[in-house]
Amino acid sequence: MSKGRQLVTLRDAAVYIQKLPEAEQLLEEWQAAVEALLLVVELSGPTMMAALRKRLTPLIRKTPYAKKIAHKAIWVEPELLAEIEYRAKSAEGKVRHPFFKGIRDGG
Repeated sequence: MSKGRQLVTLRDAAVYIQKLPEAEQLLEEWQAAVEALLLVVELSGPTMMAALRKRLTPLIRKTPYAKKIAHKAIWVEPELLAEIEYRAKSAEGKVRHPFFKGIRDGG
């Protein structure tokens, strides 16, 4: 993150992602971050994180960017899909009141 700030809570991470330009929010890596946040909120705990790590570890890849980015990240192939339901969309097309239903294989 810029200026050495750290994301301390799930709320910090969610607010940070929501403030990104929409085109950046739609990048696969941010979508994966949102998926992980939703999993933590929905399933709340180390068991869920272990299950997520087990599914993501085989998908690890090198960064898709030519130059090094400022923060540490682990990149994965976009092969999983999060099933999300939402109550409505805002005028800007953003989902409102989303909730996580599960993960499934992509394609």
